[in-house]
Amino acid sequence: MATLEERVETLERRVSEWEGQLGFLIPLTRQLHREILTVREDVQRIDGKLDRLENKVDQGFARIDAKVDQGFAVVARRFVEVDRRFEKIEGALEALPRVLAEEITRRR
Repeated sequence: MATLEERVETLERRVSEWEGQLGFLIPLTRQLHREILTVREDVQRIDGKLDRLENKVDQGFARIDAKVDQGFAVVARRFVEVDRRFEKIEGALEALPRVLAEEITRRR
């Protein structure tokens, strides 16, 4: 049977081998962590820019909506005005045959 010292030495050697095999993971893990933090900061910065752009777009749509509403109000008023003029013309056209008949009768 192996002595206790031999077993301890064997265990120490195996642990040392594992540390050697896994030692490259520590710097790699640190680098990945740094990159994750950098990407997270970039995403937060981009998210802030997107929020600002979204607000600008919303404000632009609100201004356009207000202008369109004003334009519709102007068009509606003009249609009312045109409708009144057509009513006057229509009234004049209805009276035209009677006026023409009276004028023809008067000139004879």
